[in-house]
This record gives sequence, structure tokens and C-alpha cells, in this order.
Amino acid sequence: MVEKYLIKEGINLYFIPNFKFKTFLSSVYIHRPLDESEASLNALLPQVLRRGNKTYKDLTQIQKKCEDLYGAHLFMYSQKKAETHSIVSGIETVSDNFALYKEGILEDSLKFLFDVLLNVVDEFDEDILKQEKDNLIERIKGLINDKRNYAYNRLIQEMCKNERYGVCELGTVERVSQITAKGLMAHYKKIITESPIDIFVSGNLSKEKAIELVKKYTGALPERRAQYPGVVIGDLPKEVRYVEEKLDVTQGKLSMGYRVKGADEYAMILFNTIFGGSTTSKLFLNVREKLSLAYYASSGYDRYKGIMTVNSGIEFSNYQKALDEINLQFSYMKNKNITQEEFDQAMLSIINSYKSLYDGLRSLESFYAAQCGRDMVDLETFIDKLSKVTLEDVFCASENVELDTVYFLKGI
Repeated sequence: MVEKYLIKEGINLYFIPNFKFKTFLSSVYIHRPLDESEASLNALLPQVLRRGNKTYKDLTQIQKKCEDLYGAHLFMYSQKKAETHSIVSGIETVSDNFALYKEGILEDSLKFLFDVLLNVVDEFDEDILKQEKDNLIERIKGLINDKRNYAYNRLIQEMCKNERYGVCELGTVERVSQITAKGLMAHYKKIITESPIDIFVSGNLSKEKAIELVKKYTGALPERRAQYPGVVIGDLPKEVRYVEEKLDVTQGKLSMGYRVKGADEYAMILFNTIFGGSTTSKLFLNVREKLSLAYYASSGYDRYKGIMTVNSGIEFSNYQKALDEINLQFSYMKNKNITQEEFDQAMLSIINSYKSLYDGLRSLESFYAAQCGRDMVDLETFIDKLSKVTLEDVFCASENVELDTVYFLKGI
């Protein structure tokens, strides 16, 4: 069960009690629109912030503080969820109850986290900025090395050309190169005072103490009338787009994107699981196992954006055969050719998958953080709603899914 508290206008606290762990986790999410004009700034900012502040001057002092907090893990990064670009800062370490001397680890850790995030230097160091810009540029250039993810990202870029969803969360080499210390500081001041902020505290700890400390360490933050970034659900396509790209690769990558609009999202989760989201799915059993047309073949569903994707690795010569078989299996889904056994296996698989989120604080927090800006459903209720989906519900959902874009990465 997640409990929500309003710290001040535009800043929320979510408390997730879980007493099976000896640790606690706290994360701060600053939400921005996923936009090409600021994606590079959002990706670079957390990497610069983690290098030092007014309290902990450099990385050495920050690492020393982590060691003092029982080897705490401090993390800072940016992430893309639908059309929201969030800057995430967090810390995870042992709970007060399990500290050697029962000392106030929670308070010390939260103070440390908010020092890193809020007690920033007056000017960003030019040498640190250059180092982190170089690191980010290398990450962007290195995206092409993971061909599986590269193919998926290229599919999304092509499919969502005129949508924020198609923007790379790391930004671009050109825009990163243009970032200055003054520009990054101006961006920091803008987002820290204007953006909606969600703070999560979870694990084995006191709710009252967590609320008290979060209020204390966010006291300097102003209220803000901030709206969460919206999301545009694309229309079902009238025709399929085909995109081919050549690179020096030895294995082809076939990625396919489908638009989903108007379907019940719980039924669509089952639809995706039956189609390609488990080891009992149609894609796995037919495209991969029975016909050996792919080294891997699976599907995924982004319920917040209304997009389902298929990703597969194939021999170049099997492109048409693999494409035809994937289309055939999709036609079976559309024509309601789904057995009760397939449905039951998919239900068991997906319910177990969501139940496994209880096994880690990070996975549990991620489930809730993905719902920021929406009516939040607790995990127990979510699983209950999912378990009540029927085969007929999946048949209804099938009427609201259509193939949009096919992307094929082949050799030179």
C-alpha cells in the first residue's frame, strides 16, 4: 500500500512501508517534458550534481559519506517514461532499526541526499562540466554498439517522428557540446523551482519520521503550480511504414511498432503477454522455437503511451519469412484465435511477474513512480484488476491494436 502526502503545492511524498527488508530507499523525481530542446540538459545535470556541492566538495567526500552511512548507494540519473523526462536522485542504505548503534541513519541519509540535490555550488566547475559532457557524448555515440537496443530506439524514432516520445533521453551530441556552465545552472534553477516533484520513501522505517524529515529538508523549495507533462496517444495507422537501414552487422534486427488506442490497459497487458511477452507466447513458441526464424523474438507494451513493440534477431535471409510469421501470429490475435490454455498460461506468467515486484524496494518504487501524474493504483489492487481480465476482454482489446511501423537493420 502506498500513502500520499502533500508536502506543499507541487511537491508530493509517497510512503511505501515494507518491513521484510532491513534497508530503506528514498528517491526524488523531478518531472520535465521529454523535449529535444532540454533532453541533453536533463541528462547531463544529475551527472554534474553528483560530483560535488557546498557541503561535500568533491566525489571523494561524497564517497566517504556513503561509506559512513553503512555503504549507502547514492544514485542520480535521468529516465524516460512515456513523454516525461524525469531527473532521479536517490539513496539506499540500512534502516535505523538495523544500524549498529540504532543511530539516525534515515535523517543523516536524507540530509545527505538533499544536500547533493539542493545545496549546489554557486557555479559549476568547468573541468567537471567538460568531463561529464565528454562522458555523456561517449554514451550517446555508444548507443549504436548495442544493436538490439539500437534497433528498438530507431523504431521508436521512426514511428514517433513528430512526437516527444521519439526524443532520445540522452539528447544529442550537438546539443551536449553546446551546454555551458551558466546555461546548465540556469536550467537547474528553472527546474528546481518550477517542476512537479515526487519524493518516495520506502522500506523498514517510521512514516511519521519520514514525513517530518522530508518537510524539513524541502523547506527551502518554493510551492509551484506545476502540471505533469501530458502524453499524446497516437491514432491507429491507416497504412504500415517500412524502414530499412544498413550497418556493419552480422545479425539482422527486425523491430515492429503497433499503435494501441481505446483498449483497456489491463486486457492489453494480457494481449501482449499472449502475443510475445512470455516463454509460452505465440512469438516465442512459433517464430523462435518451432520455425527457428529468430534467435529471439518478444513483444513489450508501454501502457502509458499506447505502443506495443516486437523485437527480434534474425538472419538477413529470413527477413520476409520472419516478418510473415510475426504478422500471421498477430492476425491470430486479431481474429481471436487464442486458446483458453494460452490465456491461462499468460495470466499465470504476468501475475507472477508483478508479484515479484514485492521482492525489491527499487522494483516496488519504480512501479509507483511510473504512475506519477496519474491516479495511482497500488500494486495489490493492480494485480487484482489484472487477475479479473477475461479472454473475452482480450478479444475486445484486439480490435484496438494495429501495426504502424516495421524497422529492419541489415548488413552492408
